[in-house]
Amino acid sequence: MGALRVIYARSHTLGGFWIRHHDNVAPSRWSHSGAIVDRPDGPYVVEAQAFHGVVTTSLETFVGRYAKTEIV
Repeated sequence: MGALRVIYARSHTLGGFWIRHHDNVAPSRWSHSGAIVDRPDGPYVVEAQAFHGVVTTSLETFVGRYAKTEIV
């Protein structure tokens, strides 16, 4: 079994700004995150989306949706 890979993301939307700046501890660089899973047809991100719950999105689509991402 491989190591867990996580992707963090942020966008320039009002919602993203609000999430990054309304943390109880300190402002964050990120407003969204997901776990990367490898499937036979490519890497996917397991993420939570408003009004859709937990979904699986291709890594390419996930990265294309945000202004900045970082995989750790």
